[in-house]
Amino acid sequence: METESQPTLLERQYSEEHLRFLRETNPKLLRKITQSGTLDQYLRTVGEQAASMEIHMMMQQVRSPAEMALPHLERMERLQGYRQAVKEIVQHDLIFQPVPRAQKG
Repeated sequence: METESQPTLLERQYSEEHLRFLRETNPKLLRKITQSGTLDQYLRTVGEQAASMEIHMMMQQVRSPAEMALPHLERMERLQGYRQAVKEIVQHDLIFQPVPRAQKG
């Protein structure tokens, strides 16, 4: 018997953010997804995709030779700025879309 792993905090945060977005901007779509019985899986998928995208983008930046060469304190300050920029990209590309691109079709 295979059990699903629990979503990470980051996945849950993105799932909840997308749910709020749907409630505010597209209640008709939210009702349709809810009535189909797939809301939990849909939100889980959105959260997983968003978290994966954020982690991938951050890892690319963290591992860049330019970042590795910086003094520790400066590196940490820059990474905080990158994290905010990455979060905004994830929100724009996945969270604040009526149906995330991977769900269409």
